[in-house]
Amino acid sequence: MNILLTNKCNRNCPYCFARERISFENGESTKHKAPTNISLPDFQKAIAFAKKSRLREIGLLGGEPSMHPQFMDLLHHAWEEGFRTKVFTNALWRTDLLEEVKKASQKYVKQMGFIVNMNEPTRSPDGEHERQYNLFRAVPGGCSLSFNISVTDFDATFLVDVIRKFGIRKDIRLGVAQPLADMPNEHVAVADYHRMAPSLMRLAEACDAHDVRFGFDCGFTLCMFTPEEVGRLVLAGARFKSSCGPAIDVGTDLSLWACFPLSTFASGQRLEDFEDHRHITRYFEKEYEQLYRTGVLDECMECRWRKRRQCNGGCAAHVYRRFNP
Repeated sequence: MNILLTNKCNRNCPYCFARERISFENGESTKHKAPTNISLPDFQKAIAFAKKSRLREIGLLGGEPSMHPQFMDLLHHAWEEGFRTKVFTNALWRTDLLEEVKKASQKYVKQMGFIVNMNEPTRSPDGEHERQYNLFRAVPGGCSLSFNISVTDFDATFLVDVIRKFGIRKDIRLGVAQPLADMPNEHVAVADYHRMAPSLMRLAEACDAHDVRFGFDCGFTLCMFTPEEVGRLVLAGARFKSSCGPAIDVGTDLSLWACFPLSTFASGQRLEDFEDHRHITRYFEKEYEQLYRTGVLDECMECRWRKRRQCNGGCAAHVYRRFNP
């Protein structure tokens, strides 16, 4: 379960698949009317719901979560309730927050998880990486890296260099930018996923050489790799999966949606309408059953990997756009 702390963001990545729920500093605003920041009482309700659901880990999202004016108070509440927090952040933090989290790490470092999204150096504004490094210096034991793929040819090997330089966790999350159902953003068509494979294999070799583990988030397809490449990924220690299903995001007003790419279809469900996290998941699985099971490509229908559920056939938002171009 992921909790949206704020819908503000201090970046505006061209591939952003949270765009329907986010307001950017350049003035571009979300079309959904919800409080800019989650209130402390509502955050406490969400944490209580997660605890009742017997979850041990929660994701904290934005926008950029650190832009919430009570960011550290929210983190402390989650930690004190026994949760491990996965904060998906760009690490472009104010100096005072860096000092506060460094101090908190003395007690809560094992519960901290700051998953820092980095873009390629050639696609980042001047000085952005240097600002991100400040969080690595403050809490190296609490940080890992994330990289979102939105073009077919990219170089993510710099992530291994960052890990080695700052001694942060040897783990990389790989995401593939998903389309929004009704808004444009930068992403790769599923039919072209195989063209991303050479760049991913270069990253795999770099990770293997330095014992860095990496895992694939939802939306990838098995057929984007050759059997030989799949074997090389396994030997490199990759955690490969081809999945698509409800992530369960909780908005700043405690509204619910299955995931950001499908958030345009949210129709008024709220956290208090459900008994626990399992019931929310079941609701959205049924709601989007056809999108989750169809597959993006024509060949998905007869694919033995999809039938055996080794592959979900790509992101449900791709499926929606295929039938609603």
